[in-house]
Amino acid sequence: LKVNSYLQLIGHDNFFVLGDLAYLVDPKTQMPLPMLAQVADRQAKVVVANIVNLLKHRPIQVFNYCSQGSIVSLGNWFAVTEVMNLHFAGRLAWVLWRAVYWSKMPTISKKLQIGLDWLIIAFMPRDVSLLPFTNQDIHQS
Repeated sequence: LKVNSYLQLIGHDNFFVLGDLAYLVDPKTQMPLPMLAQVADRQAKVVVANIVNLLKHRPIQVFNYCSQGSIVSLGNWFAVTEVMNLHFAGRLAWVLWRAVYWSKMPTISKKLQIGLDWLIIAFMPRDVSLLPFTNQDIHQS
């Protein structure tokens, strides 16, 4: 859905759109904003502020996006990264991906759970056992 620079639906100023549904062209790149969590997260903060400002009869703010970078984990200790126009790949990128992922967890208990999961996986590889089912067993139940 096309939105203006305030993230309001074009033609409907009482509706805000964000995340994957919001189509906004970045004035710097002339490309639509990417459908990424970091974009949606920042859009949400601006939308909340704009709703509060509208309720208090204050001017609303423009949404400006500047990428913090991208990290993609490719598994088996390998990732690719682009941060501040630096591009690198390999184990260092993978460690950075894990650090960023872990830092985004909302609670200490979730961070502990994920840390424990990663510790277990480091010493015990994933079990991809073949279960002894046949097509006949599956269709009978």
